[in-house]
Amino acid sequence: MTEKSIHDDACTAGYATRPCPGERVCGDSCRIWTNNRRIVLALADGLGHGSHAASAAEKALCIIGSRVDWPLERLFGECDEQLRDTRGAALCVASIELDTGRMVHASVGNVRTVILNGDAEKRLSGACGIIGAGYDYLAPEVFTLTKFDWLTMYSDGFAEYLPLRELFEHNESNSRVTAEQALARWASGRDDASMLIYRHDA
Repeated sequence: MTEKSIHDDACTAGYATRPCPGERVCGDSCRIWTNNRRIVLALADGLGHGSHAASAAEKALCIIGSRVDWPLERLFGECDEQLRDTRGAALCVASIELDTGRMVHASVGNVRTVILNGDAEKRLSGACGIIGAGYDYLAPEVFTLTKFDWLTMYSDGFAEYLPLRELFEHNESNSRVTAEQALARWASGRDDASMLIYRHDA
């Protein structure tokens, strides 16, 4: 499984990040891995901001990238163990089968995942805690995406509730550009901010 470029104008998955004002690096990080069968999306928010937060987030995503086929329970457990010597991170991961739309999702900490499914909006749940410092019982959710559903992951550099439908209505930009527009409109300016967007076109 390879990491997907976010610079492809036809790409239906992309992300954008922005560091906290005054910082040179962003403590949030995102990745997308894909092959012909599956796409895996991940967003990590290192605790606090700055270089130590960035190191924690990047380490979590490197672990995922080298074990992307693992079940999410095992994957989160491995990340938690290996991030013990870091500041720790909040983390959300979604694994989507492209032909069926079956998605398995799990998250820990103060990150959000929202699905816009037709006229409905579904906010996915997660475990309390922090990767690297332990977390409550992880219960991955299974959801079936249908064509043109939007999945959005974002960090606490945004308010918890966002008018996401405004972002996607009549929006023909690729997902990276759309995420950049969200940062410009809604990022708080008091923390790192990141957003990952995926549109299910299968």
